[in-house]
Parts: sequence; C-alpha cells; structure tokens
Amino acid sequence: MTSSPLSPTQRCFFNGCDKPVDTNSWRCIAHRHRGRCDVPDCCNQAYARKLCVKHGGKKTCRIDGCNQRARLANVCYTHGGRHTKRQCSFQGCVNPAQAHQRCCRHGGRRKCSVQGCTTFARSGGVCCRHNNYGSDGVRSAHVPSAEDRPPSWRDMLASEDEGSSTNAKPPTSLMVEEDDEVAGRMLVTVIDMQLVLEDTVGATAPDATFWSTDLVDVIMSL
Repeated sequence: MTSSPLSPTQRCFFNGCDKPVDTNSWRCIAHRHRGRCDVPDCCNQAYARKLCVKHGGKKTCRIDGCNQRARLANVCYTHGGRHTKRQCSFQGCVNPAQAHQRCCRHGGRRKCSVQGCTTFARSGGVCCRHNNYGSDGVRSAHVPSAEDRPPSWRDMLASEDEGSSTNAKPPTSLMVEEDDEVAGRMLVTVIDMQLVLEDTVGATAPDATFWSTDLVDVIMSL
C-alpha cells in the first residue's frame, strides 16, 4: 500500500526537499537549523546576510557586466578566480613548486635525515629504507640482536666452521635477508626449516655434512 503524497503544508519549506515537516515547525529535521531568504515568496536557504545566493547572499564578479558568482579575489572563474599552483623558481623550470618555491627536482623535497643517505624523505623525515630505524640525536640503522631474530644461514655456517658441537639442536627457522633496490628497503624472509628438512632429507635427522654444505644448496634453491 503506497502512502499518499504530502501536501505543501506538510512538506519542508525549502526548495527541493520533500521530507515531512518536524513537529510544530515549517522545516524538516534535516533543515531545522537553516534560515530562509528574506525576499518574499523565495523558498531558498539563506546563504549570507539573510539572503540566498540568487538574491545577493553571495558576491558577484567585480568585472562590469558579469553576474557570475565571485570565487577568488572577488572575480568569477572565467575572469581568473581559480587556484593555480606556483611554478618552480628555478630559471626555465615550469614544474609546480612543492616546497621552498622549488619543485622536487630542484630542491623542493627534503632528503632523508639518516647520515650519508641521499634518498628523498617519505615519512617522519626518513626514506622508506630507513623508516624503521631508531633515532638518538643523529639517525642510525638499528640492527636487531641475535636474541631478537632467528639465525641466518651465514651464522649457522660460521658456527660450524668454528667447531661448534654437531649435537646441538638445529634451529626451526632461518632468516634470509635481501636488498630490494626498487622499494629501497631490506626484505626479510623467515623459512620454516621443518618443512625444508621434510622435503630434502625426509624424517631422518640431518648430519653435520648437511648443515655445512647441503644447506647452502637448499637455501639458494628456494
């Protein structure tokens, strides 16, 4: 069953609004704080000075004979009232300025605050590569300790060369580090050694030869 249309006295006063009026009001709930234009028989909302845009509530272009709405500098869009970005102050450059009246190519971006790094800063004054580094006065790279990360295959081979015990419990995971030149950061991959051992030597425990020689071939093939 469809409801009957509202009468003009039951609809919101403002043009374009078909919502029912609020209790003891001539406006709907959405427009309860809006004022109306003081011009008789005008059902528009007041924009400024109790007038709608149509009746002078908004300034018009200061150019003689133009009745369009003013935007910037009291002129309309046609006569120059548009926002334009400043150009780079470097001689002969037409690129838009980003900072210090210079474009990115001519010094309009900050460099990474890590000493010796020439990459542009992305967040927090550092580039993507140094985004996770700590800062104590001068920023420097933070290298996790051995207790904070699983051993890499280089660490394992070094310990084997030093004559460490072959009865030591093998690690359950290895960390492989790679440099991502495109993203400008270090990629760290943690390998589950349990799955690697099952695929290579089966369920039997590997001997010292595997950890010193075959392990390199397994890691490089991943």
